Amino acid sequence: MTSAIMKFDTLAWAKKLEKAGIPSEQAEAQVEMFSEIIENNVCTKQDLAEVRKDIIIEIERIKGSINAQIAKWVLGVSAIQATVLVTLIRSMH
Repeated sequence: MTSAIMKFDTLAWAKKLEKAGIPSEQAEAQVEMFSEIIENNVCTKQDLAEVRKDIIIEIERIKGSINAQIAKWVLGVSAIQATVLVTLIRSMH
């Protein structure tokens, strides 16, 4: 994740905390901690785009695997049907 996540006016927030009666050092510490939390836990549009790309690739891989399994089942069922049909025809003669 990048550090250009969102615009956050730390000075304005610290001043609001001070205006609410929180000591300056404590207000600055709270704002700094919150900034770090945002920076370390919020993802960017680029982060989401990368995850989306990975998910799409995985979905396509799974779809291919499912299609291969379906093809195997269809071929297997077709072979069984043909065998049953041939057996029935032979038993009629």
